[in-house]
Amino acid sequence: MDEYELTHFRQRYPACLACRHYTKRGQKHTCLAYPIAIPEKFLQIQSPIHVDVEPDQQGNSVFEAKDVEVITPGLPSMSACSGCKHRAATGPGCKAYPRRIPSRWLFTTRMHTTVQVDQVGNYVFEPEEE
Repeated sequence: MDEYELTHFRQRYPACLACRHYTKRGQKHTCLAYPIAIPEKFLQIQSPIHVDVEPDQQGNSVFEAKDVEVITPGLPSMSACSGCKHRAATGPGCKAYPRRIPSRWLFTTRMHTTVQVDQVGNYVFEPEEE
């Protein structure tokens, strides 16, 4: 993923993909608030984030960012981690964070470019080698 793609990811995908309540069942996008189908207004690119309870929803759940994103090669990701050579081939970790990558690096365009006190070793973001 190059810098342009990373910077503009959030402009190309709806916020629902980053919500912990989101599920895709076949071709249907559902969540706790909309178990039958999420309204198109939330599935559009650059759509508003569902932060207020809507009159047509079930219950009172609203957008909550996922705590962890499992980075799957070949699928879109909001995280720069998906293009880092240190990420785990499977699962939610990397060399700096073997158990799971902290949410501050996920669903954001921020890059892990400096060593953090809570990480293992001196690993920081480095683009995957092609």
